[in-house]
Amino acid sequence: MSSPATQSSLGLAKLALTGPDAASFMQGYVTCDLDALEKNAAMPMACCNIKGRVLANGWAAGRANAVDIFVHASVADALAAHLAKYLVFAKCSLTRRPERFTIADDAAAEAIALRPFGWFLTAAEGAADDLDERCINAGIGIASAPVAERFLPQMLGLADMGAVSFTKGCYLGQEVVARAQHRGAVKRRLERFRWRGVLPAAGAATSPAGTIIHAASDAADADADAGLALVVTATGDAKLSGDSFELTPAPS
Repeated sequence: MSSPATQSSLGLAKLALTGPDAASFMQGYVTCDLDALEKNAAMPMACCNIKGRVLANGWAAGRANAVDIFVHASVADALAAHLAKYLVFAKCSLTRRPERFTIADDAAAEAIALRPFGWFLTAAEGAADDLDERCINAGIGIASAPVAERFLPQMLGLADMGAVSFTKGCYLGQEVVARAQHRGAVKRRLERFRWRGVLPAAGAATSPAGTIIHAASDAADADADAGLALVVTATGDAKLSGDSFELTPAPS
C-alpha cells in the first residue's frame, strides 16, 4: 500500500528537552508514565490540552536529563509553543530538531524501537513515509494539524496501545481523560473503512458524523480508486460519505 502526498507524508519530528528537570517536567504534560523512560525504546504518549483533547501524540524516549518527543511534524511547532508557556520555572530547555524521521521494520544503527509495535524510528532526510498506512493497519491515530485538540486519547485508540497511564500522578488534562475512562463516557472511537472516490484528507468530515484521521490508497486493491481510512465515528455506521468520497466498513 502506498499513499499520495498527505499531511502524514510530513513524517515525524523531534522535540528535545535537556536539563536536570527534563523528565520530571514532561511528566506533568504527557499521558504516559515517564518513570519507565528508556533511551532506545520509545514509549507511546500523548500531550493533551486542559480539556483532555490530544494536541499531539507519538512516542517519548531518553533519560532523566534528556527527553526526546516524536510527534507529527505538522503539530511540532504548536506543541513546542504549548510547552514553552510552562517552561519558565523549569530547569530544562526545549528545542525542535531539524531531522526528519521515518519508520522501518528493521533495526538499523541508532534506531529507536517504537512500542508496542515492531517498528523502528530512524533519521532519514527525504525518505518515503508510510505513517498513514501503518496507523490504519495498527488501528491507532496520530494527531496531525487538522485533527489536533479535537479528540480524547481514547478516541484515537491511545489507551488501548498503552499510551495512557491511569495510575501515574497528575498531568494536564488528566481529570477529563480519567473521568471519561472510568465512567464509560467515550462513545466515539476509531473505525476502519474502505474508501472510494478521492483520497480523503485528515480532518475531513463524513456524514453521518465522523472525522477522517488517516487515509491511504491501496495498491494491492484491484480498484485503483479504493483504499483504507481510519475514522473517528460512532460504532455501527454501515456507510459514511464525504464531499468526494464514500466509505464502507472494512473487514477486520
